[in-house]
Amino acid sequence: MDFKELEQIINIGNNKLVLVSGRPASGKTQFAINVFNNIALKQDIPTLFFSLESSKETIINNSNGTLYVDDTANITLKYIEKQCQKLKQNHNIGFVIIDYLQLINDTDVETVGAKLRALAEELGLTILVLSQLLGAETRPTLVDLKRSRAIADISDVVLFLYRETSNADTEIIVAKNGGGRNE
Repeated sequence: MDFKELEQIINIGNNKLVLVSGRPASGKTQFAINVFNNIALKQDIPTLFFSLESSKETIINNSNGTLYVDDTANITLKYIEKQCQKLKQNHNIGFVIIDYLQLINDTDVETVGAKLRALAEELGLTILVLSQLLGAETRPTLVDLKRSRAIADISDVVLFLYRETSNADTEIIVAKNGGGRNE
């Protein structure tokens, strides 16, 4: 899948919640940086990147433009909401990346998903949330999400990153595209 196709699927600026899930070392952080470099930057969309796993310097060194990076440790959903509101008001951000879901200091993933969806709608943002996928090394499906399933159910788009071997190219699997809440 090329970035033109990905751009149409993610469709930044349309009040969306996008879940990107992959196993450890599947390239989730680099994928998010590539989405910024090849979609948000190209469209001149101010972006906020919550980097809960990598340092601010790592993210900035791999990006090709101005990116607001917050690498504060142990953040809560309330902190994410306040930062998004502040940067929306001061810099008109339109895209938010959260790396990654399981490092947000709120235990109820369903509540986190619902609040992120509400935040996207309230501020007119596209929020891309990375999620760690654990388990067997087979091609992932929605069933593999387990704890993250609640957020997948209310996400507009669910993508999986999959590598058959550590040196193979990363495959992007579109597991859900459109609709938001599953009825």
